[in-house]
Amino acid sequence: MDTSTVEYSLGLVRIVAYGRPHTFGELNRGWKDADSFDEVVPILHYLNLKNMAAPQVHKFNAKVGTYADFPARFSVGGCEVLTGTQLDAVVLQKGQAAGILTRDCPTIVFYNGKTGEVVIAHAGRDSVLDRKGIAADGQTRQYESVVFSVLAFTGWNPKDISILVCIGIGAEHFSHPFDYPLFESLNKKMIGWILQNYGSECVAGEPEEGKIDLFALIKNQCIKAGIPSGHIQHDGVDTYTDPRFWSTRNKTKNNGLNLIVVINK
Repeated sequence: MDTSTVEYSLGLVRIVAYGRPHTFGELNRGWKDADSFDEVVPILHYLNLKNMAAPQVHKFNAKVGTYADFPARFSVGGCEVLTGTQLDAVVLQKGQAAGILTRDCPTIVFYNGKTGEVVIAHAGRDSVLDRKGIAADGQTRQYESVVFSVLAFTGWNPKDISILVCIGIGAEHFSHPFDYPLFESLNKKMIGWILQNYGSECVAGEPEEGKIDLFALIKNQCIKAGIPSGHIQHDGVDTYTDPRFWSTRNKTKNNGLNLIVVINK
């Protein structure tokens, strides 16, 4: 049974997104055991998956790994599900797949047309910005963004890469105002950092409104990494306004999680 919300392709890559009415509630910060995957079993069957990596992405750590980095493996509906590690991105060889849980965070799919390899990356705000480092006027991790982590980890020639950014919140509803209690200083620093390093197109409206355009930010980071601008696509989905998807910031529909599955055929 196909209950997907949207489906895309990028080269030989299949990308399938599941939103409402699925909730995937048992999987939040979990993927702990075979029982956690009950709601996913029909999806695994429909997609005919033999294996799927399920990284825990709630740490927003910009780290990249491969199938070898997953210590726990469960048989779920005839599919081997790999879990038990905190990563923001997974490199997929031919015949491999991965699923990422999100609400408003975009997912980036990197496709290397020369090698046939794929990366699925969770691209929430703190996955593409070292916000702790910005707050401390320093750097708290090796790479600021998962974009740069992926390029460093794979060693790919940027010109061989095509990108699809999908299923994320639009800038109009992703505000970080300068007068927000407790976060005034951090929001000012963060917006200033974005404007200085990635340009005004990454912030919608007046700077003090702090409306971050995650797609523009990701695109400009990709370009900074050497990926041609013509190789970068966006599906235009805004999880806040799109009734098909869950959204943290939209309090009328924040009780579930979206699942993005990427398959390297």
